This record gives sequence, structure tokens and C-alpha cells, in this order.
Amino acid sequence: MYALSASQMQGLDAFAIASGLPAMVLMERAALSMEAALAAVLMPDVVSPFASQRRVAIFCGAGNNGGDGLALARLLNALRWQQAGFRVEVYLQAPFARCSAENQRQQQILRAMGVQLTVLTEAMLPIPPLQAQDIAIDALLGVGLNRDVKGPLAALLKQLNQWPCWRVALDLPTGLDTQTGAVLGQAFRADLTLSCAQFKYAHVMDNALPYVGRVQQVDIGIPRALVEAYQQKQDTSFVKVLRPDTCAELLGHHWPQREPAAHKGAQGKVAVFAGSPGMMGACVLSLQAALESGPGYLFAYTHSAIATQVASILPEVQVNPFPEIEDLETLLKTLDVVLIGPGLGRSDESLRFCAAVFQAACATRTPLVVDADGLFALEIWMKNDPAHRLPMGSVVTPHPGEAAHLLHQKTVTVQTDRLQALKSLQQALGVTVVLKGAKTLVATSETDIYVSDVGNAGLARGGAGDVLAGLIAGLHPQTQSAATLGVYWHGVTADHVARHYTQQGVRIQRLLDHLAEVWALLCARCACNSLKQR
Repeated sequence: MYALSASQMQGLDAFAIASGLPAMVLMERAALSMEAALAAVLMPDVVSPFASQRRVAIFCGAGNNGGDGLALARLLNALRWQQAGFRVEVYLQAPFARCSAENQRQQQILRAMGVQLTVLTEAMLPIPPLQAQDIAIDALLGVGLNRDVKGPLAALLKQLNQWPCWRVALDLPTGLDTQTGAVLGQAFRADLTLSCAQFKYAHVMDNALPYVGRVQQVDIGIPRALVEAYQQKQDTSFVKVLRPDTCAELLGHHWPQREPAAHKGAQGKVAVFAGSPGMMGACVLSLQAALESGPGYLFAYTHSAIATQVASILPEVQVNPFPEIEDLETLLKTLDVVLIGPGLGRSDESLRFCAAVFQAACATRTPLVVDADGLFALEIWMKNDPAHRLPMGSVVTPHPGEAAHLLHQKTVTVQTDRLQALKSLQQALGVTVVLKGAKTLVATSETDIYVSDVGNAGLARGGAGDVLAGLIAGLHPQTQSAATLGVYWHGVTADHVARHYTQQGVRIQRLLDHLAEVWALLCARCACNSLKQR
């Protein structure tokens, strides 16, 4: 599963057609898959002869997205849909002469079947409203829009959004920028989006989420071999989508494994530099998460005023006061990774300490996971000397505001094009970047990029980032995919908790309490040999 830009998807379509898959075949496969997806949601198990009438209004543009809608209209006009009470209405955005060849062919087929096609004109607006039991299907523009929606089309979209009906978008809601998910003037607000072949960037961009609703991929008949061949031919890399059906393939080969004769020293030595008076919680949460991820040794270095209290809460952790700056290099030589930042605060003393840790890590080549207040200190450290770089293998985990601070931009600029912000950060820092958000992005290199399609708004609360940072740090000595796996585990656990307690119930302690249970489920899904009964 990938997320593609508009040009990548258009290129893949063209490549498939040139490889011998006719456009009409792809369109038919898309329509069949869309019809099956809608049937799974809308079609009752037993068709009643007294089924109430439900209008299905399909709004079709002049291009191939409109052609998909026309092909779908033909399938939804079948007897079984009619018997279930569905009545199809087709509205065309443009007259026949302005439509693509495939679109025209689909219109001819529909007319031959006796389906009426209505060309929308400005004088016809507004059309009779759809009610709560009805369905509006957007097949107007699809991908590739690069200008604001205005005039009659904008008025139509506004009208559709105001109706109480269920709304479905084919491929991409009309009015969204495919690259960034930004609304271009006016956009269709879908409850369900059926994405052709692969996800598009907009499907996984935070600012598009209110418009795409639930996104479901539909097969249009492009074999995987052709997708991979296109990537190789174009020398391009697609953004990989982290979701339950891709977990085993994307992460299985990097799953942490324990040898039968493993000892604690082989599982990694992790240190967490975190906490200060009044912010002990961030330190404790990150340590609890790191414990769940299974490192052999876990050390905590925190403010002396709270060290005893932290030790009493977490007996499995060796808790110490912050080390002296002159002792940092000696300490870091004994460690595999250091998490720095949660709850440290931004006092001058804290900033000096962070800078010293960054310097010692560079001298000893100890990877760092930098989070929260550590990111604030990192920006200052790099600004003081532009040559400063974190050690290889390090991970930074900014939320949009912290990313904006590192890039010297405004937060709104980061959120406007999250993918570009992610790439800019990775290029500037040269390490793995986790850009947190509703759809968290991970860049392990300039070309190896992932987007998380798990997690939910229940994570929008203090402490969620501390847990994620702890998971990544704890996994770091055990796998090359610590950041990607940590993001996925964190999100899947939040979904698991939300299913049982709703999103309001995704408390951070509850999230921590379910990490081990979800890890066992993930291991079973990925068929990890190391966790099979021996």
C-alpha cells in the first residue's frame, strides 16, 4: 500500500495502459470494486419487497473520474439494487463533446440501457435536495486539481455538503489539492472515499481528514508487479502506508527477536534523560513505555529533587540524578541509545545540559532520540554552530509546532504541506524524523518515507508524545525500524483502546496498560518466529 502524488498516479495509470491494460478495463475494474464496497455498506442482507426508495445521485465530471462514476452508475442500476429500493440519478458537469473518450463511451452505454443523463447548468441549481436516506456520489474531478473551485461547481459542492445525505467520493473529494490536502476554494465533504489503486497524499494529510472521511482502497486491476516496475523505471520512491494489512510486509523483517540464549546485555542499554520539578509525569510515562518495549537495561537520569520518587514508582528502572557534564562521555560510551527531552524544561541550566549531551553523543557516536524540550535545545545548539549534526542513527520526534521551530517557519506552514516539512527536516538534520500529527509521518532517509494510517483523535492529549518517544527509545537497540515500528504500535494501541472505551477513553495510562496486549496481537499477525512456542 502506497500514497502517491497526482503525477505519480497519473504516470502509473499511463504505464499500466502502455503495458497492455486498456483504460476501459481499468475503469470497469474500478467500478466493480466500488460497487462491491458500497454493497458491503448499503445493501441489506435480505431484500424486502417493501424497501423504501433511496436516491443515489452521481455527479460526474468530464474526465476519467467522471467515467468511473458513470460505470458505477451502470452497476448500481442493476436489478438487485433496484429491488433494494435504490434509484440512480446521473448528473453531468459538462456536455458530451467536452468529455474524454472513455467518459463518452460510458455515457453511450448508459443511454443504451435507458438511464437518463442530466447535464447540469447554472439555471438548474439548486437541484432537489437529497434526504438522510439518500446517497450523493462525487465523481467530478478526482486527482490533479491545481486551482480554486469557483462558480457553479463551488455552489454545487456547497449545496451537497449541506444536505443530510450520506456522501461518497470516488478517488478524491473534489476541491482538495492532491499533494497537500488543502481545500481549493470549496471541497466535497465525504463520509467515505474510495481510492483507486493506491492512496493519494491528500488522503493522509491532516488538513484533508474532515473531507475524506473513511478512506478505502479499491482495486482497479493494476498488478503489483506493474507498480514495482513503474517505481524502478521512474527511479522514484512511493510513500509507504502503515496500516494493519501492510504491517507484516513493511515491518515483519525488522521485528525485534530474542535468541533462545539471550541475556539482558544483548537486548540493549537505554537511558532516559527527562523530568524536572513539576514535570515528573513526562519522565515516568516515557520510562513506562520504554519498559514495555523490552530493552535489557533501562536507566533514568532525572532531577535530584524527583529521583527518589521516580525510583519508587518504577522499581525496574535504575534511577539516578543527572550526571555531571564532565562525566557524560564516559557514561554515553556504555549506552546504546539515549532519549532526551521529556519534561526537562527550558531553563538555561537545562539548555546547557542538553547541549553537553549532544556534544558527548557526537563524540561517542551514541544515537539520540530527541523529543519535547530536547528539540527546543537542539534548535539552539544547531543555530550556535551550523556544522552541528546529531550522531548517525538518531531520531527526532517533533509535533508541528516543534517542527516549525526547527525549520524557522510558522506552524501553519508546516501543516499546509506536511510532507514537504518532513523532507526539509530530514535533509537539514540527516537523521530519522517523526513528524507527529493525526497522520504521523516518518522519514528514515530522503526516499524512505512512511505515513501512519492508524491512531485516532483520542491521542490528542498530554503525555501521548512521551509514550511514543519511550517506545522508540526502547526499541532502538533491537531493530533498525524503531521509529516506524514505534509509531505503528502506538497508533494501533490507541485504536484498540478506543474500540473498548471510545476515543474519550484513550487515557495515557490506559494506553500504556494495553501496549503488551497489542504487541502480542501484532506478533501473531507478523508471524514472528521468535515468539512461537518452542
